[in-house]
Amino acid sequence: MNDFKCLVKEHGRFQIELKLRYPVKNIMNRYSLQIYIFSPKVLAIDKKNYGTSAFLKDLKVMTRISTPEILFINIVREDCETSPVYRIKKELNQRLIESKTNSANIIYELRTLASIVRVQMRKTRVYLIKRIEKEEDPELLKNWYAGFLNDLNIFLECFRELKKDFISPDISEELRLAYDWADESISLNIQREFGIMHKYCKNSGRVNIFCDVLNEAILNEMNHREHYHYPSAEVDISKRASGEALVYRQSVLKKWSQSVMYLNTESSFHPERVTQIIAGTAAAVAMSFAVITSILTNHYFPQNSTIWALALVLAYILKDRIKETLRTGLKSLFPMAVADRMNILKDAAVQKQIGNYKSFVDFHTADKIDPEIKKVRGFERKPFHNILPSENVILYKHMIKLDGKKIFKNHKRVNSITEIIRLELHKFIQLMDDPDRLYYYSVGDEVKKKRLPRVYHLNMVTVLRERKSGEQNVYHHRLVLNREGLIRVENVRL
Repeated sequence: MNDFKCLVKEHGRFQIELKLRYPVKNIMNRYSLQIYIFSPKVLAIDKKNYGTSAFLKDLKVMTRISTPEILFINIVREDCETSPVYRIKKELNQRLIESKTNSANIIYELRTLASIVRVQMRKTRVYLIKRIEKEEDPELLKNWYAGFLNDLNIFLECFRELKKDFISPDISEELRLAYDWADESISLNIQREFGIMHKYCKNSGRVNIFCDVLNEAILNEMNHREHYHYPSAEVDISKRASGEALVYRQSVLKKWSQSVMYLNTESSFHPERVTQIIAGTAAAVAMSFAVITSILTNHYFPQNSTIWALALVLAYILKDRIKETLRTGLKSLFPMAVADRMNILKDAAVQKQIGNYKSFVDFHTADKIDPEIKKVRGFERKPFHNILPSENVILYKHMIKLDGKKIFKNHKRVNSITEIIRLELHKFIQLMDDPDRLYYYSVGDEVKKKRLPRVYHLNMVTVLRERKSGEQNVYHHRLVLNREGLIRVENVRL
């Protein structure tokens, strides 16, 4: 399915981040995620040395509504009912009729608007850099970019025109602050993306025509924040403490705007209850066997005789074995009911459940994995893979259910859900060797040596599947690490 997306990237030296997107329809949506992590045998990443609870402790899952994608020119359209600006104006006009203001709705739209601008600016920057890399005609790029800047300026003028409505006496201080935060966040994002574009254009040496325009746009945003005395404008970046304050301010504004999209997660006690029922059932059956055996022993054998004692000992030995076997067997019969982790997803806007997810963790060796997954991993291209030590595999299975009707009831702009999964890598690097090795080579009559980097590869195969139709997307990424942490993430072409 083309609507699936999977992006894997570094999140610091000791953490990776998967960003997954699931399309949402106005029905009950059911998706499954499978992540296979292949690691070299020497790293000893198995059930004995790692284990399910430790792995889940290193794994963090966050779910949010995907940021709506609305072009700047559409945000200012009077007939665009999904535009945050349209909705803010509607709420402000409504207050004149009803003499009251729905502060929660306006703040929600302001935070959403800041997130939309961040996404649109990032997409524009990525698109521009791709066009430059493909050596597109500079004149065509110039015309396209002029159109984009015109749309952006129209949006900024329209949004900042709302400032006068927020200084009205009947507007609460909380709403004024929310508008200022949204404006400051938008300004900082525009400045950041223009700064990245400026640096790339200057370094490329091919499209210097953009540099002056971008520089002017950056200065405009800096002057705008200074004019309204926003906190981010009142810092001296030449001083370390001020620089730290600016970064902190950017982080606060980003969290303020993005958190409106995140779903609240609550742990479910369902798996624990099912596990207890299974354990209790197994114990009851085993105890019944022991009691019946004891009664029959007393009936058929003389009390306190050798055979009577042996029969009772055997009964109690079998009782423990029966209990463990039954517990394992019952768990295998109801795998979906006995998840390693189960969470309820709640819409933060209305605090109502809109879905849930279940997670399962298994540890295998590569020879026990599905042949199709091994094919994606690339074992067929590796000589002698059958006689080399088999790689260890962590299989993380994730089943997510989303009630589209409940989601669309409160979020008309939604077309997908984004899941962010972060995995700590400290456990994977514990047994790694020194990060470099000496290599000896000859140059003429002289033998030289050079230190070469020693790296390890973790191969990650990700499968996203729509459970009803069975349609799926498969991705293969390679994590390159050494003892000092994650070096890079490679996207392996299938």
